[in-house]
Amino acid sequence: MPAFIQMGRDKNFSSLHTVFCATGGGAYKFEQDFLTVCIF
Repeated sequence: MPAFIQMGRDKNFSSLHTVFCATGGGAYKFEQDFLTVCIF
């Protein structure tokens, strides 16, 4: 998951979408990573 989060930052995905949804039983585990690594 860290590689995916870093790719999102490197590719500037936040400029393409205003909402990012993650599904699955473990998605909440990575919430803090998204908030600190990505600029949303």
